[in-house]
Amino acid sequence: MFLGLLAVWSISWFGYSGYRLRVGGRAAPRSNFWITHLIWSIINLAIAGLSLRSTLQAELFDDDYVRTQRSLVGFNLLLDLVYLAVAYKLVKSKKQSLQESGKAITIQGGFLLVFDLFLVAAYTTTL
Repeated sequence: MFLGLLAVWSISWFGYSGYRLRVGGRAAPRSNFWITHLIWSIINLAIAGLSLRSTLQAELFDDDYVRTQRSLVGFNLLLDLVYLAVAYKLVKSKKQSLQESGKAITIQGGFLLVFDLFLVAAYTTTL
């Protein structure tokens, strides 16, 4: 269920960002907002695909699997906070193109933070 949500999020942003770049052109600095979303969408979709593959191969209620997943999600939570810190720095930049990238990272990083918090809750109730 969660991986499907990540996949839908990624595909939606990929499609919408591609559309916005096509319609609005690639004139900087605003295009950086959409390009950043495209890049994050590709990465998130790859993560969702690889995670789904490993999930299908695993025994979902195996204690070792759940502990490993919980550790990975905990690490991801730390990464999410790093993403948001970097985004904050970019938004405060004097260059508008960096500000636009920072805004996009804020949206993507914020989503991933909430997503990972739900995963932590799911894995916590599993054990």
